[in-house]
Parts: sequence; C-alpha cells; structure tokens
Amino acid sequence: MKITETYRPRTLSEVAAQKTAIMQIENSIARNGLAGSSWWLSGASGTGKTSISRIIAEEFTQTDFTIMELVGRDVSVDDIREYERRMAYRPMGNGRCLIINEGQDLSDSAVSLLLALVEKVNASKYDMIVFTAMVDVLVLKNDPMNRWRALTGRCSYVELADTESPVFRQEVVEYLEGVAAKEGVFGVDIQTLCEKAGWSIRAVLNALDMQERGSVPVKKVEKPCVSAAVKPKVEKPVSGEPTSVLDGAFISDALDRLQTKMRANGNDDGYSYQVRRRIETVLSDCGIDSPAGIRRETVENWIATQRQNGVRSVRTIDAYAKAIKSFSQYLAEIDVLPSNPLNAI
Repeated sequence: MKITETYRPRTLSEVAAQKTAIMQIENSIARNGLAGSSWWLSGASGTGKTSISRIIAEEFTQTDFTIMELVGRDVSVDDIREYERRMAYRPMGNGRCLIINEGQDLSDSAVSLLLALVEKVNASKYDMIVFTAMVDVLVLKNDPMNRWRALTGRCSYVELADTESPVFRQEVVEYLEGVAAKEGVFGVDIQTLCEKAGWSIRAVLNALDMQERGSVPVKKVEKPCVSAAVKPKVEKPVSGEPTSVLDGAFISDALDRLQTKMRANGNDDGYSYQVRRRIETVLSDCGIDSPAGIRRETVENWIATQRQNGVRSVRTIDAYAKAIKSFSQYLAEIDVLPSNPLNAI
C-alpha cells in the first residue's frame, strides 16, 4: 500500500499539524452536531482539507454510499439539481453528504444555485455539505454581487494552519520524520523535502514512497556486549594532547552507543534516529569533530544564529539544543568529558 494511503488520517485526531482547525471543528460538532451543517475548509494544497471533509462526512453518514464528491470546476447545474432531487428521499444509513473540492473553481452560475442548496441543507435533518478551497475566495474573486461572500457566510468557515507558520512547519517536519522512520526511509532531509514540496504533506509522503527503504545506516564495527551497569571503556585524551585523537569515527561510535542506550530505555527506533540526526546536524554546522570541541559558546552561537535566520522555529531549535545537550551529558557519563559543558544552556 502506498505511504499516502497508509498514513491518510481516518479520524480528526490523526490529522497532522492542524490542532487549531480540528479543535474548531470538534467544538462545533459538540455544540450543533453534523446534521444540517455546511462547512467551508480553506487551506493550502496537501494540508488535510480533503481528508478532514471525508472524515466528517463518513462520521455523519456512516456509509460511503450516500457521499457525493465533486470537483469545483466540473460542478454543473445538473449536478446541483441531482443532489436536490436526492434530498426528497430519506437516505440510507444516517445521512447524506455533498463534498465539493477546489471550491475556488466554481462557476458563478454554480455559486448562485449553491446558495439555495446550502439553505436547504442547513434546514435538513439528513444532509450536510462540505466545500474545500485552496485560497481565500473573498480575496481572490471579484464579487460585485456578494455571491461568494453569501455562500461562505452560510457555512462554518474553517481556515487551516498557514504553511508559513513556524509552528505548522515544526509539527509537519516532526510528523514526517516519524513516518520516514516507521517506513525505514533514512538519510532523507525532511526539511528540504518539505520546502521543495511547498509544505504539502501529501507531496512529501509521495516523495518518501520513492525512496529506498532500509535499516538505519550505522558504522559496522565489532563491539563487545556492554552491561548497562558497566560504563564502556573509552580512551580519554591526555591533557595537552591534540583533540584529533577523538575524531569523527569516535563521534559516530559514541552516537551508536547513545542510540542503543535510548532503545534500552524504551524509546523506539524512529525517536532515537531523530535525536541522532539532530545531534549530527549541530555537530556538522558547528564544525565539531571531537568531544573536546563541544563548547558552550560554540553551541550558544549556533542557537543564536538559527533564531536570527528564522529558518527553523524556536521549538525546533530547542529540540536540536536538547539533543546536543543529551549527547554531551552522555559523554560526561562515560567519562569522555569531565562534565557536561552544555548544562547551562
């Protein structure tokens, strides 16, 4: 099964990175129910509009047979009249729903007829209608007769999270990193994929489907079995000795050990790999190739630069800082460092 289908949300709680919109929908359902409701879901491509519309439609109808789904540009007068004809009969299951995707592409004639249809739906015990749109139609459309304003005004208007929002981007990256880990897709920069895909979750899932699957790449070396109660013996640098004695190979080995420790503590592979990736990113960005190079000033400068650039959200930067601090703490625990130099960050 394709990743896009495997991870298509089946309930509102499974929709990624849309907490505010989902809370708005759930509160409205709790107050008014779904019968006789009309919805207008506005948001960028791939952010969950169609999934949300199908979830609430299936929750209401309890069957796929009474859901009619159309695309805005193809909606004709006959389509609208056909749905009105169906409204004369009690539906199978619990109710009946009309979903119109890409509502921004509706013709003016369709909008005029839908104004009357929405009024009928709102007065019905057995019907519901959901529109999805990629843009704010009130900004896009020249609407001298206020038909678009009247149509959206008769619906519960839900605006999905802005793809420019740092919070949205943080949550999307974390969600997709988890998916990649579960599917065995490693060595992929999710942040870059998201940027190339315009932050469309669906587009990134499709991209992940084309990636080679395999285990987490680790350094293949023979390691003795180390008891959790015994610290691994690691050669420490002699005072004044060049730090190159502890080079990138040692860093890689230490990261392997930290991952093993995290798994032993009950963390899954996806989480431990995500922490490792963040540690490696900070080490690489800071030019750190040995434990001796992990200094508070260096990491604090990296954090300040990240916040100034604004590429990553504050929450994401904090997650990277937490990861590198955990690595520094681990090195102190195994006596590679005398203490954790990042404790005060």
